[in-house]
This record gives sequence, structure tokens and C-alpha cells, in this order.
Amino acid sequence: MRFVDRNAVTPPDSLTLADGAGKKELNRAKKHYAKPGCGAYDFTAYKGDDVVAKLRTLFKKKCAYCESNYEAVHPVDIEHFRPKGAVKGETHPGYWWLAASWDNLLSSCIDCNRERYQHVATEGMTQRDLDAIKRILSGKKDAFPIAGTRALCESDNHDNEDPLLIDPTRRDPDQHLSWEELTYQGHAEALSIVSPRRNGGVADPYGDESIAIYGLNRRGLVERRTAVLLALKTEALRLEQLAITTAALPKKYRAGNLTLLESGFKDFRAHINDEREYSRCVKTYIDEASVGLVTHLKALKAKLP
Repeated sequence: MRFVDRNAVTPPDSLTLADGAGKKELNRAKKHYAKPGCGAYDFTAYKGDDVVAKLRTLFKKKCAYCESNYEAVHPVDIEHFRPKGAVKGETHPGYWWLAASWDNLLSSCIDCNRERYQHVATEGMTQRDLDAIKRILSGKKDAFPIAGTRALCESDNHDNEDPLLIDPTRRDPDQHLSWEELTYQGHAEALSIVSPRRNGGVADPYGDESIAIYGLNRRGLVERRTAVLLALKTEALRLEQLAITTAALPKKYRAGNLTLLESGFKDFRAHINDEREYSRCVKTYIDEASVGLVTHLKALKAKLP
């Protein structure tokens, strides 16, 4: 998950114009919910073509929560951060008045947005452990835990709720999530795990809830992130080996290899790109791996004639 500036795109006209589908639908919904014993309203304005296009641009064709590219495998879910029809575990009508609110909409993959049983990895777990555990329920659906006071109607102060889930357009995930080092245990495969940041040994509540409810360590996601990071690890090891080999060469041959090494390092750093899948864990790994590679580069330059 990465921070996304919602101001990077202009809001869709269908939801913001006074005579647009969103405003008209909200007026109809208000009349509907004013009736005693009314059921849920069938909202459709948030599915408009311009809404889908704007979300696609804003989140760069990726899930707002897990950063998986959804277009190749299934249609995007248009996700309501504050659920529109109900709140899990409570007698709450849902935040129906925000059903067509641009600031409440994100693009999400099915596994982050819908409740499904998943194999979920935890810190310190190996691939063998992951194969053996039972599946548990994850996915947001109508979940919306808060630390403050629940808003029950449109006029309530929503800022007083203090949502425990991370909306990456409002709260910087980097302040709450930590990417664990990609390590091996015995002969088991490494796993790319995201954990809540810790303050004095206490897990960050926003990171903790978001990881659990969005299912950010579900099996398929963990395995895909791991494959991406292992490919980067292989690239980093090749660069490190090139640096070691170059250092052992006679001085007159080092300059040519150093040029190759610098070019390779530039290409390695180019993998840090917000448009790519899993950009935050990729950036974390590359920044860590770059420390040693930069040390090699500086040492080689110092030894040049």
C-alpha cells in the first residue's frame, strides 16, 4: 500500500456537478431513507464510466490496498471506504449518504474488498507453514472499525470516528506498515510479509487492523510479492558479484566494468516506480540493497587510476 494524492486527478463530473447522477441519486436516497422500515437503496451512480476511468488513473490500475494490478485477472471493485449499506457487527444503516461521494471511493481487487477464506501468513512463517495452516476469513466488505465516535447520519462529524483502517488517500501507509526483510529459514522459501510498525513494542493499531481486514498477507498476494522481490534479489546479487569481480581485476580493466556496474545499478533503482505492482515493498527492498552496492561503487571509484 502506498500514499496516493487524490488531488492528482480532477473529480468525475457525474459525482460532483449539481445536475450529475451522484447528486440526483443522493436526493432520491434521502427520500427513500426517510421512510420508516425502508430497505437498502440500490445505488448505481458510483459505477459511472467517468468514475471508473478516474479511479483507474488515480490508482494506476492497481488495488488501492494491496497494489496488485487487477486488470489482467478480473474487473475492479469500486470500493466504498465507509461502507454504504451496513457496518459489520453493528445495527447501522451504512454510510449511504456517501455512496456517491468521490472522497469515499477507491479501486480495489476482489480479495481485498470481499470476504473470502484465505491462507494468511504471519511473521516468521515459512512456505511450508503457509501450506499447512487453515484458512481464515479476510476481506473488507462491510467492516469499518473505529477508535472514536461512530457517525450515524450525514450531519455527524466523520472526523471524530478515527477509522482504524488505512485509506491511502488520507493516511500515509508508510507511517503504519513495515516490510519485513526477505529471509530464508532452513530450506524453506522466503516470504514477503507486511507487519504493523511498532512503538515501544506495541503494534500500530491502524497497521494491525488494515493488514488483518484487507488480508494483506493472504497466500496468493504473499507468493506474488515474494516472486517479485526474489527477482530483485537475484539482480542485486549479480551486481554485487560484478563489483567483487571488478575489484579483483588489474587497474587498467576496472573502468570498463565500473561503467557496466553503474549502468546496472541505475537500472536496478529504476524498479522503484509507483506505477508498478507492490511499489512500497519493492522500494523498501531496493533502498536496503542499495546501501551495500553504493559502498562497492565508492570503493571501486577510489581505486581507479
